Amino acid sequence: MFTFASNLSNGVRLWIVEKGAGAGGFYDGGSTTVNIFDPDAASGAPFFLSFALQPAHMFGTPPAGVGTFLVMYDGITDGVNEALRVIRVDDPTGTP
Repeated sequence: MFTFASNLSNGVRLWIVEKGAGAGGFYDGGSTTVNIFDPDAASGAPFFLSFALQPAHMFGTPPAGVGTFLVMYDGITDGVNEALRVIRVDDPTGTP
């Protein structure tokens, strides 16, 4: 989400695609629904910290009511400890 002339960030957007596996959706050759969200606005974090934001890989069966997690590391530190930022997305295909 950069402009070509100045290379300044214009924000972060999260595109969630409803796959519809087994329900005639995208993975079955049918149509799909796309929801576009601003994870920074939803989490209250400033957008300039989200350059490395990516979905977490969850192993096993996820807990009930949890859609996915977004995780990022971008050098956040207090000089001793390093930190990850984690955003929980409860309803990825609805209102996260």
